[in-house]
Parts: sequence; C-alpha cells; structure tokens
Amino acid sequence: MKKKYILFLFFFIVLEHCFAQNRFNYNHFGSRQKGILKKKEIGDGSSFRLNFIAEQWQTDQFQARSFGLELELYVSNNVSIASQFDIGSLTNNRGRYGHIPLGVWLAGYPLSWVNTTTPDNNGLYYLAILLAILPETVNFHIPLANDRITISPYLTPIGMHYLGTVNANTTYEQFLLGFTGGVKVNIFFGKELEWAITPHIAWRGLYKQNTPNGFLGGFKIGRFF
Repeated sequence: MKKKYILFLFFFIVLEHCFAQNRFNYNHFGSRQKGILKKKEIGDGSSFRLNFIAEQWQTDQFQARSFGLELELYVSNNVSIASQFDIGSLTNNRGRYGHIPLGVWLAGYPLSWVNTTTPDNNGLYYLAILLAILPETVNFHIPLANDRITISPYLTPIGMHYLGTVNANTTYEQFLLGFTGGVKVNIFFGKELEWAITPHIAWRGLYKQNTPNGFLGGFKIGRFF
C-alpha cells in the first residue's frame, strides 16, 4: 500500500519547495554584488531551482542510465539542499532502475497506518509530510568567474535505489540504501543568471554487502524560480 503514496508525495514536495522560497531571505548568484550576500527583494530572483537531470552509473555488474528531476533550494549563496527523483534502466540486462529520497520512502509507512474509520489521523499525516520534505543532498558552492561558475562538492549520505533485474523470465526487485559523493560545476547564464547547466561526477555505492559500487556521471540543466 505504501507504494501508492509515492507519486502523491512527489507532487507535494514540488509544491512545498516552490513555496518554501518565500521563507528565506536569500537570493541566487545573479543578485550578488562583490561577493556580498544581497537580501531578496520583490521580483528580484529566487532561491529555488528546478533541474532536469540525466545520469549514468557504471559498476562492474551493470550500467544504470536514468532521467529525472532535482529540486534544489539555496539556503545561502554557498549552501543548497536538494532532493532527486529519477527513473531509468539497467542497460546490460534490460532491468529497471530508479531513485527516490529515503524520506519519501519512509513517509509511506505512516500513510499506510491511517485508519479510515478513525477521524483523527492528523498526527500520521504530519509525520508523513515531515519525512517527505527531508532533503537528501547537501551542496557546497565555491564561486568563480564573478559568480558565473561555481565548483560544488556534494554529498548524498543516504538514498533509496530501486533495482529490477530480469533473470530466466523472472523479475527480481529490490530497494537498497546507497550513498553518493562527488563534485559539480555550475555554469550560470541568462540575463539574470537564472539558468544553469551542471556537469558532475561522483562515486555511488550501496550499503548492502556484496553489492556493486562505481562512478556516476551526468549533467543537469535547471532554472531559478
């Protein structure tokens, strides 16, 4: 039953991040002046960035290619938090691959405990919401070239990865916890530097023993809102 709520929680997180920007008093790199953080003004940029992302994860057992969305919120000019949702395939065995934040996965449990015959389920709904909006990635931004480029080390200490492999006409599915750590290069462009393209490289592994680890590469293109 838990899986039925994943799509609902995804759209909730999109909306939550869209409106969360109003709670912060920061702006993105396009509004910095001489490296000093400039307070956000009405109509003057935003701290929320929506990214389209494409990645390939290469291990000694499979290649996982995926596409998805990343929701990124700048809490300052030098730090942002993000969550990523993607889906794709395992290219060497025609399997399936996917990734969701761990909080979204865990949020399905309190929702599955909701008792429709009992009207007071607010506590479970609040718990599900709190879990779902937990970010999974932290990015540290080092500005270069008048803030038009940043070098950004990042870490995703724990996330949920779906592997669906096909063997002898039988599908074997599993959800496994993993980590990702690497570096991104953000290249900002546009009249107000509202667009960015970001190549990145990282190391991704799974916490379960005897599972594959390997290099991750990809890029994302996004816009501030």
